[in-house]
Amino acid sequence: MPAKNSVKIYIENSYYHVYNRGVADTKIFLDNQDYEIFLHYLERYLDPSSQHSLAKHVKLLAYCLMPNHFHLFCLQLAKDGITKLIRALSTSYVMYFK
Repeated sequence: MPAKNSVKIYIENSYYHVYNRGVADTKIFLDNQDYEIFLHYLERYLDPSSQHSLAKHVKLLAYCLMPNHFHLFCLQLAKDGITKLIRALSTSYVMYFK
């Protein structure tokens, strides 16, 4: 298990399994609308035509949304692509969820 608060370095043109879980396994998706909003934000940040697009930085290959967590399988195309995607996605969804 990696050390808590360790700095992660992601390499360009490499594949990564990214996941995030609710605190103490708390549900992060309470109903269908929550799933739809999360997917809306995910699409927003990965759509090449969006003004918020990170499509040149990350390619999403697969995803799985569970009631208390999510998984993303990504190809990082540019430096800090995954960091930028997860920061934008998480911030947007948390602002909606709270």
